[in-house]
Amino acid sequence: MIRLDAYGRAYLKRQALESEYLHFQEPSDANGNQILSINKVESAISYLAERIEDLYKVKLMKLLWYADSLCFTLTGKAITGLVYLHGDMGALPLGHYRIIGLENVNIREEEGYEFIKYHFLPNPRQSMACLTKEEKDVLGQVAAKFKSYSTQSMVRYMHEEKAYLETEDGEVIPFSLAKDLREF
Repeated sequence: MIRLDAYGRAYLKRQALESEYLHFQEPSDANGNQILSINKVESAISYLAERIEDLYKVKLMKLLWYADSLCFTLTGKAITGLVYLHGDMGALPLGHYRIIGLENVNIREEEGYEFIKYHFLPNPRQSMACLTKEEKDVLGQVAAKFKSYSTQSMVRYMHEEKAYLETEDGEVIPFSLAKDLREF
């Protein structure tokens, strides 16, 4: 029997997410010219959770896409390096189910109607040092725009984006399509 301490388990969870990105080890249109940075994923989630009180998984996934897309549009590089797929409810990062298990992602499981809801909360121990001022500004803009949106409003809004309309279910949403984001 193998026993792992908290660090070992956390390492395996990071490694599991990284394994989802084996085909995206180089900057490309699929990852917004940015290789996956789990530290930035964790920091971006905590940053958004500090600004949006009722932050649940579906809405968070859209916010991450908007932040990465806006940053890509402004700078030519996404923040996190996540690769997004076209899903029923909008953009969904590859390995999204592994993100909730990351060590520095603070979530509370809540019972919803017929399923468990993942409520994302700020992590006071999470350092924001890996995020540039420009990236924080983009995250702040995205949080300000969508703070009052319900999850369903976010989904409807995302469904009207060119990047969503021009891709099919399960297909990678290329960041080059994000250059036509609706007005911020």
